[in-house]
Amino acid sequence: MKKIIFVLFACIACLQSASAQDYYESSSDIYGLGETNYQKAWTRAVNLSIGDQVNVGFTFRRNFGKYFAWDVWHFGYAYDYSERKIWHDGYKSDVTHEITIFRTGIRLFTPNLGKVKFFAATGWGFDYSECDYPDNYYKDSSWKPGMGISLEAGLYIGKRFNIAYQATFHRCQPRINHTDNMIRFGIDF
Repeated sequence: MKKIIFVLFACIACLQSASAQDYYESSSDIYGLGETNYQKAWTRAVNLSIGDQVNVGFTFRRNFGKYFAWDVWHFGYAYDYSERKIWHDGYKSDVTHEITIFRTGIRLFTPNLGKVKFFAATGWGFDYSECDYPDNYYKDSSWKPGMGISLEAGLYIGKRFNIAYQATFHRCQPRINHTDNMIRFGIDF
């Protein structure tokens, strides 16, 4: 597993350095008579989500034109400070820390409306969660692998700043499910 994660990190790093100057050309005039706008094909984003938990993340994104992007790789850390408990085998349990190892997804954009454009995004991936639950009458705190799905809807203000509503659904082994609702702030660079 460590080798797979290392190879994934190395591949992303090579792609980032090899395409640092990769731009695509977008123009509203197909004959080339209008104004041409050069935009980055590869972008990075820093995200801060606040709600049921506090989540900090970093995303590598590949843009394919003005209306579609692929979130190639997202990783982050979340701290769940809420007091909600999750039922597990007749006991209440708590998920306090989450580390998103790998999440990928797609992002769709609307045409620009002045300096604002709307977007919707979805992502899915793997994470590790610290799940506290009683095991054989003793309190057990351990890191468990899990899977997650993320749904977002929001808007870009200008070219770099975005704000969105984000819902994430996690499944932490064994059989612990929880949902987090957050407001996400992001900056692309």
